[in-house]
Order: sequence, then structure tokens, then C-alpha cells
Amino acid sequence: MGVDFMGKIKKCELNPNIKLMDRNNKSKTTETTHFMLWNLPSIKTCPYATELCKKHCFAAKQENGYNPAIISSRANAYAETLKPNFVKDMIKYIEWYLQKRKVENKTCFLRIHGTGDFYSLEYMRKWIEITDHFKGDNRIVFQCYTKSMPFLIEILKERSIDSINIKIVWSIFDDTDPFYTAYAKELGLTTFTAKPKKEIETAINDGYFLCQGNCGNCKACYKGKVPKIVIPYH
Repeated sequence: MGVDFMGKIKKCELNPNIKLMDRNNKSKTTETTHFMLWNLPSIKTCPYATELCKKHCFAAKQENGYNPAIISSRANAYAETLKPNFVKDMIKYIEWYLQKRKVENKTCFLRIHGTGDFYSLEYMRKWIEITDHFKGDNRIVFQCYTKSMPFLIEILKERSIDSINIKIVWSIFDDTDPFYTAYAKELGLTTFTAKPKKEIETAINDGYFLCQGNCGNCKACYKGKVPKIVIPYH
């Protein structure tokens, strides 16, 4: 069941704990694009976060502000990822979302982990299975920032980077292991980093593209337009 007489999925048939956030302050909807985010708790789901990452984590600052709605939402999302039906439920939710009138004739960009990261190899496999379901569907583009390179390395023993239906961006700080950064470069991944404001000009001179915080018009992170991107610390 779960489908009405026109073949559309009914909202009442969805898992109520599976929810995508509509955009954020940077990823604003335009006439041709729509942004969605899947968020998990910070730090707890980031096994390869460096000390600098933890220190400057915007998501942790949100959570430390004791916003009950944010904390509860991310905790519920994490709990759902542990359940055996997560892949099936997320696919169904995305299919339902793509039939919404507000995204009709638009490309939806789904950022996996506006907050959080791939906390295990099994969990990364789940998202790859979800995104495989939507291969060839030009209504949606999947993207993620990640520091979980060891899990990706395991995945790439089984399939090529080009076969993964996620635009993966390698997220680093100055204390990130250079071995993994070199590996990301070999894979052709876009690198995203944050630096103090006083170092931004030097980074630009070194070939970094400065993020202006206007994802709707830019989409460099989502389409791999540039190899290296930098933002000032939050």
C-alpha cells in the first residue's frame, strides 16, 4: 500500500522519524534548485574528526547551545540509521519528497550530513545502497563532506569511485593526516577546508576557491567545479 490512486506515495505511510531538513542559511532554494540536508549528532558520529575539527565544529556549538529540538532531531536520525529498515525507509522518503509540487522541475541537491559523518563502514554502505537506487534520476544529486576516508578505502576495494552516486568532498583541517589527503587527490575528490581569516588570502593564492556561502547559485561543492575550496573558521 502507501500509494494513492495516482501512484503517489502517501505521507502517512512514511517513517515519521525519517526527515530531511529543507536547506540552511547558505543553501537557499532558487528557481531551478532545491537543497535538502540529513543531519546526525556532531562529534559522536565523526570517528575521524581531528582536534581542530572538534574545536571549530559549528554543529557542536549548536548542540552545546542546548536547543532541544536540534538535539532531539539529530538523535532520532542517528537511531534510525541503526535500524534494519533504514535503507528502505530513506528511499521511500526521498521518492515521496521528489513528488512534491515545490520541487517540480527543479534539481534537488541532498547533502548527506549537514552535521555528522559516516560513523561506520556499515553505515556508509547503507547510504551507497540508497543512492544507487537513484542512479540515472536527474531530479536529485547526492553530496557529502567526509573525514571517514578509511571507510571509503574499504568500499573502493569493491567498486570504483566513479560508480558511487555521491559527490564526495574530502573535508580537512591543517591537522588532517596528509596520507589520506594525498589519497583523496589521487581519487580526484574536491578538498574542502576551513582556515583563520588571516590565512584566507594565502590559501586563495595557493589555488583555493573561496566559498561565498551562496550554494544556490554556485554549487561548486555539489558539482566538483573546483579542486580545492576554503572558508573562514566559523
